[in-house]
Amino acid sequence: MEKNLTIKNLIPGLVERGKIKIGIKGEWRDKRDGSGKYQLPQKLDHFVITGSKRDDKNNFIKDEKIHEMLGEAPTEIPIYLLYNEIDLNFQTRYACYTGARLFCHGDGEKAHYLNKDNSRTECGCPCNRQEPTYTGKDKCKINGSLSCIITGADIVGGVWKFRTTSYNSVVQILGSLSLIKRISGGYLSGLPLFLTLRPKTVTSPTDGRVQTVYVVGVEFRGNMEALQAAGYKRALKDTTHNLRIDNIETEARRLISSEAAGFEETAAEVEDEFYPDAAAERHKPGPGAQPESGAPELTSPESGPPAETDKTKPEKKQPEKKKTRGRPAKDKKHDQATGPGPGPDQGTGGDPGQGPGSGPAPDLAQPEAPAESAEAPPESQGGQGGQGSEKLSLF
Repeated sequence: MEKNLTIKNLIPGLVERGKIKIGIKGEWRDKRDGSGKYQLPQKLDHFVITGSKRDDKNNFIKDEKIHEMLGEAPTEIPIYLLYNEIDLNFQTRYACYTGARLFCHGDGEKAHYLNKDNSRTECGCPCNRQEPTYTGKDKCKINGSLSCIITGADIVGGVWKFRTTSYNSVVQILGSLSLIKRISGGYLSGLPLFLTLRPKTVTSPTDGRVQTVYVVGVEFRGNMEALQAAGYKRALKDTTHNLRIDNIETEARRLISSEAAGFEETAAEVEDEFYPDAAAERHKPGPGAQPESGAPELTSPESGPPAETDKTKPEKKQPEKKKTRGRPAKDKKHDQATGPGPGPDQGTGGDPGQGPGSGPAPDLAQPEAPAESAEAPPESQGGQGGQGSEKLSLF
């Protein structure tokens, strides 16, 4: 029997040769509340092709060799795709990142959020964190990742990736690929395509403000007959070489065993660029900083923003009750067992387990045990997120 020298269930992946970007990270800024730092994303009106190394400003270093071929500020990039199936070329998910972890991801019907023990629980998708009006640091956004080969780069075995959290870019890329595939007779792999960047006027869903954004799409240069001819030529070439692309795609789909593949492995990078408010928690100084390992302390997506607890409610001063000294313990227990009103030891500061402003003490079955109040949710839960200049600009 012939021995197989390959490790079983090992998931291979294409080398990420570089990145295609339409934005950079600006200078570091202090948050208004002094709780951390963040880098405000800056939009660009052109593509920047980079390698995988960063400069001293935390931006990826520009690939000068590629830009010598494409120009200093290209708005079009000639590309090839690897597969005929759209979802193998362009993976899309709803994703929520926090603490350099992929906290929750979903496909629009079902999602899986991270528990404290690093297990995942299934829930409905999308949830309220995806709403445009949601301002928490744990906001859920649409994510897209396109893998392609840049024409003329003379490199085989690696891909360039374009990542985006722009709803307009994700929808336009999906629409472009669907149309091209239909006209070409089901082909995308090997067709000469262009990744394009075009301005578009849109209306903000939160304040109704009209603004211009730059949207990415995929185009074929030529008319419908030329595209059909390119598809026929591709089919003829595959037949000549006895290449079965469907077998290749079936194997590729099997190897991508994780439904969040491509989104979880680059969590810290994606969070820094597209989720600056959540990333600021990792840069927060002192013991309150969000750890980079383990699940963040967030409620499940189904539960929405956390309810007010005793520690998050406004402080209400309770009238100070005069303590009666020297009373026997028997009388105290009798007072606790009868009547709903607070006893003489239940005023503000009367219970050693409660601090000032925590509200009336709960029913005490054991006077010696300090009362436990609900732990306040972490800052990364719902509530007021980044304000003003701290809001994320989508690329």
